[in-house]
Amino acid sequence: AGNAVLFETVLTIMDIRSAAGLRVLAVNILGRFLLNSDRNIRYVALTSLLRLVQSDHSAVQRHRPTVVECLRETDASLSRRALELSLALVNSSNVRAMMQELQAFLESCPPDLRADCASGILLAAERHHPACADNGGHPCAG
Repeated sequence: AGNAVLFETVLTIMDIRSAAGLRVLAVNILGRFLLNSDRNIRYVALTSLLRLVQSDHSAVQRHRPTVVECLRETDASLSRRALELSLALVNSSNVRAMMQELQAFLESCPPDLRADCASGILLAAERHHPACADNGGHPCAG
């Protein structure tokens, strides 16, 4: 019951566009949920963080190591959601490290995730390639 109350609090903070400090607290609660032994709680946390990554990228970024660890989940829905969030967390500062993590995942990921993982890696690498930084983040020509 405690996790349900915490999650409802997080949803309220997200829905009312609270102050930055409260939003960071909400993201940190979701980050703790990623460590929970209950798969459903981890899935809800990944889904919620994916919703927040656009508006609170730096707060979600702090939980990147835990999100990347979730790629190794045996549950396909969890590893798929972790892949989506991992790809959303790639930026120009971490593109090299994230590409290494994602390529390692690609080598051992379930067959039904391979195409999504490979295309996600390609798109993220293209979008955040250092040579493209001066091109507004758009894919490099040629």
